[in-house]
Amino acid sequence: MVGLAGQAEVSRQIAHAHVLFNVAGVLVFAPLVPLCQRLLDAWLPDQGVGKQAFQVQPV
Repeated sequence: MVGLAGQAEVSRQIAHAHVLFNVAGVLVFAPLVPLCQRLLDAWLPDQGVGKQAFQVQPV
């Protein structure tokens, strides 16, 4: 049983490291979202006010 307890601790440490990695990624890249939005708006201009580029057709 001692071996299983050690394995559970390793699994928990891996899970915590994974969560911390994901949180750090969000903290780093979240402030860059407005910049990405401006770049995409510059590269892909609006198709027009009255014209819709995509419409959903009912089935």
